[in-house]
Amino acid sequence: MSHHHEPHETDALLERVERGVLHPRYEAHSKWAGVRHKFRKAFAEFLGTAILVAFGSGAIAQLVFSPHNTWFTMSLGWGLGLTFGIYVSGGIS
Repeated sequence: MSHHHEPHETDALLERVERGVLHPRYEAHSKWAGVRHKFRKAFAEFLGTAILVAFGSGAIAQLVFSPHNTWFTMSLGWGLGLTFGIYVSGGIS
């Protein structure tokens, strides 16, 4: 008794998994899409760092120029900058 099965759409995926090829080669549909894919982690790191520096610089400016300057508000600004930077770029990099 022969067990013959019809080809299924997931057979090619299962074959790649068995061979150890989980991700097929990425083919960009435009030049900019290829750049975004290639430098995705670098862009995420840049954006996360920019958010951290912006919030941190704002916290220092508030500490220097505001009459209500405390270490708590400065630390809060840096902490929020770090939190938002990680939130924005953490899933990618």
